[in-house]
Amino acid sequence: MNSFNAGYRRARLAWRVLCVLLATAALPLIGTGVANAEAFHTSTMNKSWTPWTTPHSQGAQYWTVGSGTTVSMRCWNTGVERDGTSKWFYIRSEAYPFTEGYVPANSVSRQWLSSPHC
Repeated sequence: MNSFNAGYRRARLAWRVLCVLLATAALPLIGTGVANAEAFHTSTMNKSWTPWTTPHSQGAQYWTVGSGTTVSMRCWNTGVERDGTSKWFYIRSEAYPFTEGYVPANSVSRQWLSSPHC
């Protein structure tokens, strides 16, 4: 009887651990609502651009983000007019050397609707 109880308790514990693991693994699939609907959204550069340090000044940037490169849009701001717009996105390249900086909004495809103001 004692070995039966020990085996039963181990099986129940294993079942509980399995349930917790499955529930935890399913959490990312559930989502967190409209506010974070774009949490895993990716944007791409539709033309090559060397990011500026501010939307008003090119500054000392050396690495160009090439056309087709996946970028994450951090925020947006307004600045000087370039590429037909005065709206600029602060982006981070998802490819080495992971360049960051401001690019004209028209240089980014698949823009985030929920990108916050910088």
